[in-house]
Amino acid sequence: MHDPDTDIRRGASTFPSTHWSIVAGARDPASPDARRSLERLIESYWRPIYLYVRTVWKSTNEDAKDLTQDFLSDLLEGRRLDGYEPERGRFRAYLKGALRHFLVDRSRGEHRIKRGGDRLRIPWETAVLEATESAADPERLFDRAWGQSLLDRALEEVRLSLVSGDREIAWRAFDLYELQGCDSEKTSYGEVARRLGIPEQEVKSHLAYVRALAREAVRRHAAETVASEQDLSLELKELFG
Repeated sequence: MHDPDTDIRRGASTFPSTHWSIVAGARDPASPDARRSLERLIESYWRPIYLYVRTVWKSTNEDAKDLTQDFLSDLLEGRRLDGYEPERGRFRAYLKGALRHFLVDRSRGEHRIKRGGDRLRIPWETAVLEATESAADPERLFDRAWGQSLLDRALEEVRLSLVSGDREIAWRAFDLYELQGCDSEKTSYGEVARRLGIPEQEVKSHLAYVRALAREAVRRHAAETVASEQDLSLELKELFG
């Protein structure tokens, strides 16, 4: 998003009630939300894990997929989440450390890549699988991919809410102005108004409304793996500036 009003760090001052929820739920099989938490954890982190693995391991697409599967299985089924204590740091840092150790073990041949058998259900996306990031810094790549995944999920939540309600035109205005084209060819307020057949001031009102929803959705999703307001602020600052 391009406008200063879209600053992700702005928004509600209260700490979302979903804090640390997917990590806590995923590491407690007895939790009624365990399955949903596992799915959310996989959805949130498979992209950065896959890209990190492919960059560090310099592996083929299929090997990177298998290693991503193996790491997530090891993390979730090997009870490695039990070692995470939120007061000692943010989950993203813990996960990157666990991934580094996992790949070191694999490079030493201590564990072979597993193929077949029971596998986690990962929603692979072609665009991510075809990405070539061999020259990128894997640490920064991980963070960038996680931030983009977080933003994409938050915006999809907002889109579904608006389209299923009575504010679809607000999403259409946001999509035309913020998401289509690029910075150098950004659609003007006037062009959005012309294409939607509404006044320009109404376009601005729709944009402000959707930006507020997007900020809150991003905060809520980011809070699912942090334990305090301070950690949430740091997470958003590192990921979005």
